[in-house]
Amino acid sequence: MPTSNQTLTTYIPRAILSFDENTIGEPSRTVKDITTDVKELVDVTPKAGLSTTAKVLIVIGVATVAAAVVAVGVTLGIMLNATTATTTAMAAPSNLVGYRGNINQSYVFALTGSRSGTIWGTNIYTDDSDLSTAAVHSGIVQYNQTSVITVTILAGQSSYTSTTQNGITSLSYGSWGGSYTIVSVIG
Repeated sequence: MPTSNQTLTTYIPRAILSFDENTIGEPSRTVKDITTDVKELVDVTPKAGLSTTAKVLIVIGVATVAAAVVAVGVTLGIMLNATTATTTAMAAPSNLVGYRGNINQSYVFALTGSRSGTIWGTNIYTDDSDLSTAAVHSGIVQYNQTSVITVTILAGQSSYTSTTQNGITSLSYGSWGGSYTIVSVIG
């Protein structure tokens, strides 16, 4: 690094100097002007007793911290926007046959927990299973409770297991062309 009485010309890459021995990328700025600028930068804090290397490291450190603060601010802004976004729930259909083929896509539905529908499977249900009953069976929603849920559409399974959970007995079934799982309750 240059000291206050060295010129910057010895530290400028030759590729830059090859354009013009007297200018660095700008016709209005000569090497002498830049040398003067470096001397002024070096003389900014003469009482601090810092070497030029230390001053350059401080400048780099400040720039790095500033960039990190901006990056964190942008990241937090994005996360805050994502968490405050609202999703409008659709009224739940009785089953999800109409969503077959939309594999790994999630949907938000409003429903009231039921015990009266027929369901096949446990936690992964055939897409013709009653959604309000499956929500209670899975434990995501209580009977007669109105909730907003997230459902993910899955590919058909080779079999579906029967269980009794939360006062509801599901049926077993073999291979079926479409499935879903209830991922979460919102609010």
